[in-house]
Amino acid sequence: MSKTLSMVFNTKNGKKASININNPKENLTKDQVATVMNSIIAKNIFTTVNGELVSISEINMKSSDKNVLA
Repeated sequence: MSKTLSMVFNTKNGKKASININNPKENLTKDQVATVMNSIIAKNIFTTVNGELVSISEINMKSSDKNVLA
């Protein structure tokens, strides 16, 4: 099973922007991820076509299974 951490931000222009991390560490907490996201926002590390990242929208952990049939 593969996992993807999706960090979704609100942008200055009212849109959303995502940063996805494949195979993140096990047992990450919401607080740990939020701390990193707030640091990204505070340091203005990324700018998107919709402007700067201004706040946290969502934090998701997605899991997927691959079943080989042949």
